[in-house]
Amino acid sequence: DLPLNDIAGVTIRSSGSTATLKRTDTGWVVADRFNYPAAFDKLRTALRALADMKVHQVVRISPAQLNELRLLTPTGNAAGQAGTEVALTGMGDKSIATLILGKEHLRDRGEEGGGMFGGGGPYPDGRYIARSDGASFLVTDTLESFSATPRDWLDDTFLSLQPNDISRVTVAVPGGEQYTLAKGDSGSDLVLDKLATGEIMDNMRAGQVASSLGFLRFDDVADPALTPQMTGLDKPRSIKAEASDGGRYEIRIGALIPDKAVYYAALNSAFQAPPDPVTTNAAVIATAKEAARKRGEELAALNTRLGRWVYLVNSNTVDSLMPARATLVKKLDPAAATNDTAAATAMTPEAP
Repeated sequence: DLPLNDIAGVTIRSSGSTATLKRTDTGWVVADRFNYPAAFDKLRTALRALADMKVHQVVRISPAQLNELRLLTPTGNAAGQAGTEVALTGMGDKSIATLILGKEHLRDRGEEGGGMFGGGGPYPDGRYIARSDGASFLVTDTLESFSATPRDWLDDTFLSLQPNDISRVTVAVPGGEQYTLAKGDSGSDLVLDKLATGEIMDNMRAGQVASSLGFLRFDDVADPALTPQMTGLDKPRSIKAEASDGGRYEIRIGALIPDKAVYYAALNSAFQAPPDPVTTNAAVIATAKEAARKRGEELAALNTRLGRWVYLVNSNTVDSLMPARATLVKKLDPAAATNDTAAATAMTPEAP
């Protein structure tokens, strides 16, 4: 009888950390992360699992067995003995329910005949839990979604561009190199706008830049009180991406936090309407204009949601987004390049 619609707060505590989620007028947020938007779908699924869970067995245990099943509260108890406390509250922090999620129950595959191939080791098929009144149960759901790590509840949707839609990428380093990758009129690959003599594109490496923009995620969010000077975003490196639908995106990369191997980063998005289709068909033009209007609204909303935050992005992700120019090209063998030039010259007829 869990009243899901009445829940306005969820606090998940373990011996080492706490995650606090709250419902606000603008949606669910992670209070431990400066009220950053929470992953609502994940939260909804977790709460629905609580409402739908079934009791497999009522467990009769002595107080001495509470630590064995990890049904002790996290407060003042060691991690190996304590469970995960889930406290649900309503408006005004009124308590709705409190549970301790204990040890997972493991089932040996041998109990089910081992399947086609047999063996495989035990697997979790339930969990021991305790209510606030002391009653203990074995339930048929592992309830593994209830993490006490705040980062796990962040809505980490950041940027997702289809590589085929990216028409231009520009990388700029203050006081350092700058280069542009763009699609030619007849190709779908990103190519450097300026290739020196003896250079050819490494198309696979350039494609990795586009792929990195296709599923970009962040590790965590930074304290909004940090100044640009503290984060290095006063003099950032930047990567700008242009999409064929008019989307314009800029990712600014600040200072590295060495002990965490993450960079401070920020994102802005904007919209530049693409040219009208070359046609006199009024219906086709109207459809294109409506699509552009909707896309402009979507990007404005994205910029409102993400543009005011500073993120922590893994260093490997940054390296994929902003490779050194030298890694995007291959050097031709000088002798081969000379032979190619000579052959081309020999095939060119003399002018009359």
